[in-house]
Amino acid sequence: MFHRGLVISLFAAIALLVPASSALAAPQLLMPNGPALNPFGNIHLGGSNTRTLTIESVGDPVEITSFSVYPDAPGSDDFAITGDTCVGVTLNIFDTCDVTLKFTPLSVGTLNTTVFVNTTNPAADNAFGVQGTGIDPGINVTPFNHNFGNVPIGDYGTAQTFTIENDGDSPLETTSTLAGADSEEFFFVTQPGCANIEPDETCDVTVNLRPLENPGPRSASLVISNNTSEENPQTILLTATAVQGHLATDPAAIAFGNVDPYTAPAPNRTLTLSNDGNSNLKINDIDMHVGQANSYILDVAQCTDDLVLAPGDDCELNVTFKADNVLAGANNSAVSIYTSVGNSEIPVTATLIEGDIEFSTENVDVGDVEIGQSGTAVLNIYSTGTAPLLIAPDSPTIQGSSAAMFDVDVPNSCTGLTNTGLFCQAVVTFTPTSIAGKSASARFEGNFGTVDIGLSGRGVEAYANLPLDEAFGQIKVGDTKTITMRVLSNGDAPLNLDAPAVEGSDATFFSAEFVGGSCTNKVRGEECNVQLTYKPTAVGSHQASLHLTGNIDQSVPLTGSARALTPARISLKLTGPGKVKRGKTLTLKVKLKNSGETTAKNVSIRTTLPKKLARAVKPIRLSAIAGGKSVTKTIKVKVKKSAKKGAKLKVKVTASGTGFKTGKAGKLTTVR
Repeated sequence: MFHRGLVISLFAAIALLVPASSALAAPQLLMPNGPALNPFGNIHLGGSNTRTLTIESVGDPVEITSFSVYPDAPGSDDFAITGDTCVGVTLNIFDTCDVTLKFTPLSVGTLNTTVFVNTTNPAADNAFGVQGTGIDPGINVTPFNHNFGNVPIGDYGTAQTFTIENDGDSPLETTSTLAGADSEEFFFVTQPGCANIEPDETCDVTVNLRPLENPGPRSASLVISNNTSEENPQTILLTATAVQGHLATDPAAIAFGNVDPYTAPAPNRTLTLSNDGNSNLKINDIDMHVGQANSYILDVAQCTDDLVLAPGDDCELNVTFKADNVLAGANNSAVSIYTSVGNSEIPVTATLIEGDIEFSTENVDVGDVEIGQSGTAVLNIYSTGTAPLLIAPDSPTIQGSSAAMFDVDVPNSCTGLTNTGLFCQAVVTFTPTSIAGKSASARFEGNFGTVDIGLSGRGVEAYANLPLDEAFGQIKVGDTKTITMRVLSNGDAPLNLDAPAVEGSDATFFSAEFVGGSCTNKVRGEECNVQLTYKPTAVGSHQASLHLTGNIDQSVPLTGSARALTPARISLKLTGPGKVKRGKTLTLKVKLKNSGETTAKNVSIRTTLPKKLARAVKPIRLSAIAGGKSVTKTIKVKVKKSAKKGAKLKVKVTASGTGFKTGKAGKLTTVR
């Protein structure tokens, strides 16, 4: 058996073996050489690894009978043969076979041993050495993660040092890298030689970050690759929040729109600047210099240079459009804002528009209008400017000696009238208080300036030629008398009359009406007639007045008198044949005539006969007989058969009633 010193010497000697020439005749094996002598490298305690080594025959055929590990070598217990393809196999020249070894280190350090190869020919027995290293490093990193907190974009955070400690029993090998989504923004401040850290030693790695561009969370990892068995790699979470002030403006653009200097001579807008980010923001400067900047007045107000706005803070500035002192059309500029986080331009736009007006005429003539009446004429108003037409609320004002007689009514539709071919109509009203021509002017004011429109008209009045009076003379009470009165139009205005009226103490005895029913629109020289009626119901002199109204107010006196009627006076005349036969009917006619003027009322006609000659006749009754009227009635007398022939039949008729004296008549007839 080999001794320990022999094993070491043999391991060194075997390592220097050189392959034999193919010309060798004796059996000979070529052992693993070079890197194969240390095939296992570093293996952690508790771990293991296997390697397969190749043996080649370089001489005569030979058979390997066994493999064995030298028991007294420092690493004998750490190596074991786990398999082979050699034992019992005859290896011819240049044949090879494999032997598999397992390395399971039980201690820290370099471990080696010798493997003996036994053959059927002792001259060919040989050996080779194997080596591996048992390692047991440990790693402890503090802190194990780190939040850099809020770091403004473009600024550096506060560097953080991470301490790597080897708390194991063998050297700790480390390599530190940065990985993760935002790793490009993290960097090593110092990264000294932490490649090899002896047990109980430490090494520091310092990391910082500088966030770029967009605000928001940042994350990366400090990855420490190492040679530990269970703690490789160590991943340290790195977090931060990239913060940045952000300028927000309200509004995003200042748009004055269309501005009419008449309604807004100097419109103003407020611009609010606020920091809606999560870091301070400093205002460096604010100005207006682009486009038509001279059309505006910029008042930075609170937003002064070097003002620092903390998150959530704001300030206000004002922009005024000099609408009354700029050219018509577009006036565009911008508010330039320079801040610590960048520059912004807020567009400022305004369009100056101007109103203009055009009238259908320069003078409105209302024409002839009756005094006390109103006449109208229309004035067309057109908008010809770029701004909607605006007429002052108290416009137009009327000026001139006859201003009180004119009025101009401007409708609401004129307000906001645009230049689209549409128009509105103002109504000019003329109400003359005296005759003759009148004139004034209407002054219109608005966003078009001042325009005067002439106003004219002529005051006229109606007049009627009437008789001085109308006298009906005397008539009887109850009679009616009619007179036709001529009314001649003789004024500048057409004559238009209301229905005629009779006024006065005796008006009930008179009446009036137009012949034809009306009297209207009678120009100078034309006439109409009034039919006047006098019908008194009482005795005496009567007076009244014909009152004509409409567009005149004139009266004509009316007079008349009435006398009483003469009393009723009834006369009777009885006629009939001179003879009548006995037993026959005698037919007589009685005529009653009222020769008075008063009506006879309740007239009763009674017939008186000799009873021996004729039978009685019933009375005849009449309700009335008007004055001057006659009434004829028939009286039939029945002659008795017993009447004596040749007797004289005397018939008497009497009329009686109310308001007259009794009248009588008689007739003598011979009975045959």
